[in-house]
Amino acid sequence: MDGSNETRCHGTICLAAILVQPFQGSECDWNASYEVSIFIVLALEHYMKFDEMRILLIFAFYFSTRRTMWMEYPTLEELYRIDDQFLVGSDLLVKPVTHPGVIEIEILFPAADFWYDVDTMTKVATNKENEKITSITVSSDIDKIPVYQRGGSIIPRKLRLRRSTQMMINDPYTIYVALDNAQKASGEIYMDDEDTFDHDRKGFYAMAKLSVDISKSIRCEVKGNNEWINSQASSARMIERIVIMGLESSPKKISVDSVELEFHYENEKNMLVIRKPGLSALKDWEISLL
Repeated sequence: MDGSNETRCHGTICLAAILVQPFQGSECDWNASYEVSIFIVLALEHYMKFDEMRILLIFAFYFSTRRTMWMEYPTLEELYRIDDQFLVGSDLLVKPVTHPGVIEIEILFPAADFWYDVDTMTKVATNKENEKITSITVSSDIDKIPVYQRGGSIIPRKLRLRRSTQMMINDPYTIYVALDNAQKASGEIYMDDEDTFDHDRKGFYAMAKLSVDISKSIRCEVKGNNEWINSQASSARMIERIVIMGLESSPKKISVDSVELEFHYENEKNMLVIRKPGLSALKDWEISLL
């Protein structure tokens, strides 16, 4: 197998990680012998990174499907012919690289929205009133999957890599907030026991609706089956970190119920990180921003 074929094989694995694995459990040992036989050495070096991306997609859009660009932006005729980039749900734009020798790639971003690189957490495309499409060429070597989060969205992720999704049930969430032009965002977290069909048979589930308005607060409002919600441990479905991308300036104070929270603001990235807020996605709460 020559170098170009290795690159093509690696790119195909990236595409499979985006299209197929988000809807499958991670049930295998990382060191399983059959994995070694499937993945070439070059791909193995980056497998864990692809698995992180798979986990992102599991918890962000488990019930969503891959969408062509024009399905979400039907008025943009420039996107009708695009078949090599797509959306997962409405908030993740993916541009897989499956051709050999490619080190950079052109991506077409709908100019009506902001877009953030999910790896660097920085804004790569901004809202432009006089343009419909923003074309940007980005680096896309063998260890980079081009994935971007839409401004105005909130995506929950579980970042601990486990041997199976079953072992991740009690892992905490990291909430990724991508602000829009108005410095706002919204999203949801669906929760059930992740094992039985009680969500369908008994209605045992909960939906946390998250909203961010930088001028006011970060809010969580939970709706669902109270019997199931009250049966959960107080430490269940905890949020260990909130990452806010595209924040124009650092707040002076962040608090919840008069208790100040620890936070860090990165000027270069315009990114705010709130650490260990001690909040559950199964409870109503509001974080004040001053």
